[in-house]
Amino acid sequence: MLLQTGIAFPLIWINAQCAPNAQHSEHAQREPDMQALIPFALVSGVMLTVGVSFLSLLALFYRDSLTHLHRQQRALLKRLRRTRLAEVLLRQGVALEAYVRGTQASLLKQQIRRCQHCPHVAECSRSLRHAEPVPLAACPNREAIERATTRSSTQCSPAFFIQPAQQ
Repeated sequence: MLLQTGIAFPLIWINAQCAPNAQHSEHAQREPDMQALIPFALVSGVMLTVGVSFLSLLALFYRDSLTHLHRQQRALLKRLRRTRLAEVLLRQGVALEAYVRGTQASLLKQQIRRCQHCPHVAECSRSLRHAEPVPLAACPNREAIERATTRSSTQCSPAFFIQPAQQ
């Protein structure tokens, strides 16, 4: 009668739990308790999710910062090309793109401002127009131009440009 109603299985299970035999206790020692692993699995899953999310955000930030850097360098290159400084650098054999990449943005902006407000515009323009040697002695960016010329001829590391000019 008990087997037909489905009550026999729980009764057998309760009896086995109440009176374990030697074989049952060995089996219990070998098999880990699955309920004890559930919190560990949940914590591991949450940590994995947080870690992947953090790495994804870090990758997006890095990509955006590189995009911003390239955008800034393109804008500075465009500003540089509108100055006499660009012509002088080209005449000295310096590639403008490499110069912009190797120079800190703040220093490059300062050099562009110096060139735009230079008191020796007439001398510089005349020497550039007549293919004469540029009078670097009067140029406010003389040290930067000389460093760039040295850099392009010796192929030093880009960190060479980053150091500010000695005043």
